Amino acid sequence: MIPPLENKRFFIKIKAGPGAGGNPCIYFNSGFTFKSFLKWRWFFDYRAALHKVKHPRHNVDICTGFFMYEPPKDEKIRTLKNAISGKKRSICNLQNKINEARLSFCDLFMTIEETAGYKKAIITLDAYQKDLKKMEEQLKQLLT
Repeated sequence: MIPPLENKRFFIKIKAGPGAGGNPCIYFNSGFTFKSFLKWRWFFDYRAALHKVKHPRHNVDICTGFFMYEPPKDEKIRTLKNAISGKKRSICNLQNKINEARLSFCDLFMTIEETAGYKKAIITLDAYQKDLKKMEEQLKQLLT
């Protein structure tokens, strides 16, 4: 299984020197998310090109890579609390729409429970509530 990009942090290392190997590191930075790494890639190429212009006979190597990132406990808790509040907001919005649909529904031949849209909304609401319970259990485990 490939880990998600949120769990990866990227680094850049620029080595330059007169030889083909064992050159000193002239630039190193790490801890980039994938998005910020792609955003700043031009800057790393620019730094390497500046060194190549200044020292035309030097070999310049740009090394990039990633390492697995485990966020601190307080960051996990904050992220999970934000996800829980977002899920509660979604549940509240969906319940309000369902109640509004119940009040405005008028049909002689069928009830609102028989319509496909209402059934789908109820299934979605149940799924949201199950996800909310799972997230609250995860938060309880993190806090203990």
